[in-house]
Amino acid sequence: MSVKFAWLAILAAAYASWCLVVAWRSARHGRTVEGFLVGDRRIAAGPLVLAVTAASFSGWVLLGQPALIHRDGFPFGFAALGAVVVPLTGVLFLKRQWILGRRFGFVTPGEMMGAYFGGEALRAVTVIVALLFALPFAGILLGASGHVLSWLTDGAIDAGSAVWIAALIPLVTVAVGGVRAVTLTGIVQAVLLVAAALGGGWAVLEALGGWDAFRVALAELGASAGGRWGTTGGLGGSDYNALFAIPGAIQFVAGVAGDTLQGGPWTGAFTLTFALTFLGVQAAPAFSLWAFSSARVQGFATQQIWASAFTIGLVLVGATTVLGMGARLLGAGGGIGDPIFLLADQWNLAPTDQAALSLLEKGGGITPHILALVAWTSPFLGIVFAIAAIAALHAAAAAHVSAAATVLVRDVLTRVFPLQRDDLRVVLVARLAAVALFVGAVALATGAREILVQLGSLALAIAVQLWIPLAAVTWIAWITRAGATWGVVAGCLGVVLTEPLGLALLSAAGVDAWGRWPWTIHSAGWGFAANICVCAVVSAFTQAPAGTTGRDRIHATLREHAGLSREKRGLVPLAWALTLAWFFFALGPGALIGNDVFGLPDAGVAGWTFGIPSLWAWQIAFWLLGVGLIAFLARTLGLSAPPDSPVTAAGAESEPEPGTHDRA
Repeated sequence: MSVKFAWLAILAAAYASWCLVVAWRSARHGRTVEGFLVGDRRIAAGPLVLAVTAASFSGWVLLGQPALIHRDGFPFGFAALGAVVVPLTGVLFLKRQWILGRRFGFVTPGEMMGAYFGGEALRAVTVIVALLFALPFAGILLGASGHVLSWLTDGAIDAGSAVWIAALIPLVTVAVGGVRAVTLTGIVQAVLLVAAALGGGWAVLEALGGWDAFRVALAELGASAGGRWGTTGGLGGSDYNALFAIPGAIQFVAGVAGDTLQGGPWTGAFTLTFALTFLGVQAAPAFSLWAFSSARVQGFATQQIWASAFTIGLVLVGATTVLGMGARLLGAGGGIGDPIFLLADQWNLAPTDQAALSLLEKGGGITPHILALVAWTSPFLGIVFAIAAIAALHAAAAAHVSAAATVLVRDVLTRVFPLQRDDLRVVLVARLAAVALFVGAVALATGAREILVQLGSLALAIAVQLWIPLAAVTWIAWITRAGATWGVVAGCLGVVLTEPLGLALLSAAGVDAWGRWPWTIHSAGWGFAANICVCAVVSAFTQAPAGTTGRDRIHATLREHAGLSREKRGLVPLAWALTLAWFFFALGPGALIGNDVFGLPDAGVAGWTFGIPSLWAWQIAFWLLGVGLIAFLARTLGLSAPPDSPVTAAGAESEPEPGTHDRA
């Protein structure tokens, strides 16, 4: 056995053993419904912080972000600020959901919305969103983990078989240990994620000859017109290399497709609306379940400020950016999903790394090159990087499948079949549901890849639409059931009709009015705008008279335990102003200032104020400001601070009465 395969066997066995031991130990706590589904509401803060972080960013840090930066350069680097946007959803909603879970015993967001709004429509929406994450979205993650495993074995295990093998660990974790096991395995997954990203960034710098050599190479690239998108053609300030500048505030094109856009798709409008998908991450049912499972709220602020905004933000604006741009500087061409050919002598690939080249020749994308690069710099680090990528992919897949199984059991099966009084039967059904979901996800990943990608692309954009009903339950009593329901319907239609699936349906009906993401506005933006408009209009006409018992009891509970003091209410206008300004200048049209405010893209290292490209410096500055913003909202404003008084479970007489608070 070669040294490489020896290390692979040792590290893979160590990771698998940790997951299996955790699952077995967690099974002892999962003999009751609440124990299996929500960990008896006793999940500790430390594991929660790491598990939520790992599931929030998954393989994006190691695979998605470097690959798209490699293709599109620093304009896509703004996705690194997702480290700030993702926890914003948690800041607004997690603490308040935790309070409602403690008070009224909610296990799923569907139960919470059913108790608040009455009716079944919004409960059904949460089931659909959970399934979108558990089947196509988890299928994409498991498919990627299989490809990485195939690379690790130099192709000895084909990609199709590798997907099934890679899925076994998260399947056992979820089916045996439930949410407690998913959370505890997240400890290792989060640590591996950060360590591998930092190690990968170091490997790229080593291959380039160090930090100074990297900056010199960036300067040479900035002075050229290289890259898939050419130059900005005067958009965004001047005619800059499109890898170093945002191509204007918006482009009024029928859709973002092909290479017809001037300077690429990442206009201010597209970046801003693409960022809405990050708001959908923690709006997904998996994170509501974590809120209900947590023993205390103290871990929420730590996760939001230090684990997500600061640590993951540092990794994304630093190591991951170096990883993506470094791959381009070292010679990797092409783009996501395109065949990438690279001479082996440019990378000094060892014979065992030729499998990466064969994957590339089959259209494997940039990921195998990144893996091969890290392995060439350090074979041991290459294996750690690959296993960390698999572990990170497992983190999100396990979380979403676990949540979907819980939602199916609580919001569908126990409402149809008489399971409620038999804990063992309910837990068994939940385990079988998890197995079925994993099998379905892997089957999609191996046998229906095109459908998988189309459906998976909808998951985050549709999850964003849950913001409105979540805001109604936790903040805005004015939103009615009809407003929230029709708003979500309109939002989902806005998403679908600007994605390939909806466009195909329109085309079949003879309508070809626009393409994917018209006007360089992401589908999440079209959907969210439709959601808000329809919700506002319908709510205005369906306001309820007196007798809003269910709604009033929930909001009374939130005022009692999470109400803002007079001093903090005085900070609300400032919080709005800071948040909107940050989004505009960090992610929106205001970010165009960053194209050249710290030196022209072609000015070279000496002409760059901080010795790095202006747009990169702008992103780093707004990452730091974003950390401050999350800290202000979570700590100073108290949105993630512990409740002012203990939250006790309500008696039956105090439970919200569903369906009593507005007209349908």
